[in-house]
Amino acid sequence: MLERVRAPVTDGVWQERDRRDEQGDDVRNRAVWGVAGWGAGVLALLVGLPLAVAGRLPDPVATHWSGDSGAPDGSMGLWAAALFPAVVWVVVVAAVAFGIGRAPLRGWALGALGFGGVMLAGTQASIVRANLDAAEWRQAGAVNGWGVAVVVAVALLAGFGAAALGRRGGASR
Repeated sequence: MLERVRAPVTDGVWQERDRRDEQGDDVRNRAVWGVAGWGAGVLALLVGLPLAVAGRLPDPVATHWSGDSGAPDGSMGLWAAALFPAVVWVVVVAAVAFGIGRAPLRGWALGALGFGGVMLAGTQASIVRANLDAAEWRQAGAVNGWGVAVVVAVALLAGFGAAALGRRGGASR
């Protein structure tokens, strides 16, 4: 049974609305604030982590490793290594922010946000760990397969969990 309420619209005109609409607005507002909070937190981590230990990192830092030998075979300047994933993250968050108003996509958009945030943060943490206390980027430690597997597994769990919460919380209505 729908409960009708009177709500002000504009210019003192009142309009009947379903209470369900108000609850939908509440869910949408929580989703927007959740996206904003998650987005800001991941962004701070992506930029802050390498800069917090900049004194212990080589400049440039190793950012790519050979699949065969596990030795570093690509690098970026420290600032580029901090800002590149941050720019990727901003693009992901912007895409989700524009898609969050589209009800059928909302659960998957939140899933992409969960997966992307954990994946980028885990990758950044792995890069920082491998470069920590190396004299130059070619001496950076290896990023082993188990580390990559753990980051991917946790990112997938975060993505599926966020997608499920998005659908369960009324976000797919």
